[in-house]
Amino acid sequence: MKQLKHMGLSYSNKFFLKPVAGTKRARIYQRLIVNREKAELYTGLEIEEKIWDAASQRTKGNAVINTRLVEKESELHKLIGKLQEEDRDINAKLVKSLLRGDEEDQKKKVKLLAYAEKYIAGREEDGELTARTIWGFKNLKDHLTKFITLHVGEEDVALKDIDYNFLKSLDSYLLKQKAEGKNTTLKRNTINKHHVRLRTFLHAAVREGVLEKNPYSSFKLKDTPAQRKYLTEEELRKLVEHDLNNNVSLQRIRDIFVWSVYTGLRYQDAMDAEAKQVQKDSEGNYYIQLYQNKTGESVNIPLLQPAVDIFNRYDNDERKVNGKILPRISNAKVNEYLKSIGILAGIETPITHHVARHTCATTVLLANDIPMEVVSKWLGHSDFKTTQIYGKITNPALMRAGKVMREKLRIGSLGNK
Repeated sequence: MKQLKHMGLSYSNKFFLKPVAGTKRARIYQRLIVNREKAELYTGLEIEEKIWDAASQRTKGNAVINTRLVEKESELHKLIGKLQEEDRDINAKLVKSLLRGDEEDQKKKVKLLAYAEKYIAGREEDGELTARTIWGFKNLKDHLTKFITLHVGEEDVALKDIDYNFLKSLDSYLLKQKAEGKNTTLKRNTINKHHVRLRTFLHAAVREGVLEKNPYSSFKLKDTPAQRKYLTEEELRKLVEHDLNNNVSLQRIRDIFVWSVYTGLRYQDAMDAEAKQVQKDSEGNYYIQLYQNKTGESVNIPLLQPAVDIFNRYDNDERKVNGKILPRISNAKVNEYLKSIGILAGIETPITHHVARHTCATTVLLANDIPMEVVSKWLGHSDFKTTQIYGKITNPALMRAGKVMREKLRIGSLGNK
């Protein structure tokens, strides 16, 4: 804490943290001592506790937050000087009141696009979010920029002016927008993701004290059942058994796809997986130790025999150089070749790499009576509701259930005779 004197007045300023209950985050507070009288006020800034340096009263590397703290110190010094020029009776309570008043004025001036830009920059700097998540936030900001220009007639809009009607109009606007790189309009699930991103911006603003209430508290997202495309057991058999005209490139793409069919891995997790992560248990069964990119969850996934076969197939010079389990091929190229593979194998279901993950959940696991709780852990879902989307009961499952029940009822009837 630095003690300052200004024309006979003694005052000091210190920034410190107050933890947010139940999280690893904390709010930055400002402690003022004016002629031995103390007052504290919230700066409106919130960070992870681990990046705070108490000695310097600054974050470790977050330039945006550090600049804001410098500005707050400067505001204090200017305010003290102004009060002395006015020959005011200066005390901690007065200084706090005036600083909070300045803060309230600033809140009214905070604009949505400017706040979104600052939020995205902060998250890019702290490195906690994936590139895909950051892209999603930026994509939303592009939509918001066009919407505000067309429907509000301004370059930006104040956070305090965002209400139910704004969100409803935005929803209608998004329904008419083209999906990036496609001729189709945005689907409901994509639009809901944009709403979730905007809600994240606004929630952060509420936490920082910039916004009183999140308008999403009165705006409910329209739910549409998520449809998960997957290969049936017959389609999977066709894909695996076809010779693909002995085309080595197509066979490599198929191996990448089939690897995820039997591991459930997302494309990026499959590409990032290294051979050293594959281990054997005490009974000689293979499994892979995985840290999933999207959820950040660590999980050990059993390797079924088709996955083991693929793992062994690529124990080659390429692996010795890069250490990766699979050949390095871009997601776009994989999906492009999968279309050709689907046509060759006579499969009507449109195939992309993500279909492999859905096939793992539905055809490989649930259709073989693996409990949904296990499937959830296998797929690395952070929310069990996500797994329940795959809970569609298939016809083969119904037939198996009927067989079991007929057998039980038959035995029960005999027992009653």
